[in-house]
Amino acid sequence: MTQQIISKRAKKLTLSQLRDYCKEHNINSVSKYRAWVKDDSSPSFLPSDPPRCYNKKNTTEQWSDWNDLFGKVRKEFVSYRAAKYFVKSNKIHTFEEWVQFCRENRRPNHIPSNPNLYYRDEWEGWKEFLCDKPSQYLPLNEAVEIVKQFDLATATDWLNFCRQGKRPSNIPYKPAVFYPDWKGWNYFLTGNVTKKQHRYYEYNEAKAWAHEMQIITLRDWKEANLEGRRPDYIPANPDKFYRNNGWRSWSHFLG
Repeated sequence: MTQQIISKRAKKLTLSQLRDYCKEHNINSVSKYRAWVKDDSSPSFLPSDPPRCYNKKNTTEQWSDWNDLFGKVRKEFVSYRAAKYFVKSNKIHTFEEWVQFCRENRRPNHIPSNPNLYYRDEWEGWKEFLCDKPSQYLPLNEAVEIVKQFDLATATDWLNFCRQGKRPSNIPYKPAVFYPDWKGWNYFLTGNVTKKQHRYYEYNEAKAWAHEMQIITLRDWKEANLEGRRPDYIPANPDKFYRNNGWRSWSHFLG
């Protein structure tokens, strides 16, 4: 038994020991692992964030991925070109549509859910990956001319405005994701490039946003920052911003 081998006073397991522990307790998914760690009865030697724990230089074994931890065979995905063909044949035009497509479990196993990460060496951007079509939405500068008439001050005002059914059909619900030339919420709402102080989401709101965007690892979070998918109302460094306002750990925030 794994627990008989490991001292109860051990600060953490080695990666090999953690593999054995997961196998013994039938922990075979990220959601199961996180639920197990959050349980008050779980042993303290389980790392809350294995990717971060085993990526340190002083560890004897380096983290590979969750599949390796759970003893699963790495999925074989199709080539980047084949994945693009699949997306275009299914007429997925926007990043939002892609997220919804995955959420509805319509994505087959041979297509990665995070193509921007899996095809990193070939990646050209979401616009190139998704199916091009004449957009139903206005260009950013034309959308701004309409939006600024509504006298909205923050991204939260915009979301509430949309939820009330007032959003014009030719302006996207998530403009920060849709427009590659995005210039920030202040420009979108007022036409003014000068950045005003904006209100960040509360911790639970930001956590819900990350879940909605399928950001489940710190690496995903960094990618979202680099690709400009993080809106102004979400802080770039939530661990620092929410330090005294709900922050526990990255695994809790993204779990």
